[in-house]
Amino acid sequence: MLFLEQTSRMLLAYTAVTLLGIALFGRRDWFEQADVFAVLFRIGGKMAPVEYLRDEAEGLRAIRLRAPFSGLLSEGPERISLLLFVLFMLSSTAYDGIHDTQLWTGLFWTNMLKWLQPLWGRIWARRRIC
Repeated sequence: MLFLEQTSRMLLAYTAVTLLGIALFGRRDWFEQADVFAVLFRIGGKMAPVEYLRDEAEGLRAIRLRAPFSGLLSEGPERISLLLFVLFMLSSTAYDGIHDTQLWTGLFWTNMLKWLQPLWGRIWARRRIC
């Protein structure tokens, strides 16, 4: 039950921030530049093999197939913040993939446990290293 309460609070907070951002900056500017999910999904859409060509006045104009990831090459990042966002997403994904591997544990945590040993004693440190 606690999980549902936390999730509903987070969704309400996200909705409030989004509505406030739309009121302050306008719908188009907010979703093109500030909303994390809109930016992430727009980048994901540029990687897709399907392209939707839109016209502001007419709406959907055509659907075209293209090579995967070719949408990323058609235009560069508009701002440095978009480049930093992509780098952060890539680095966090890479970290999520490597942090439980034996290589990562051996490189970082084996030596770290020796330094932190006085905090929790010898028995726990020996169990974690072996």
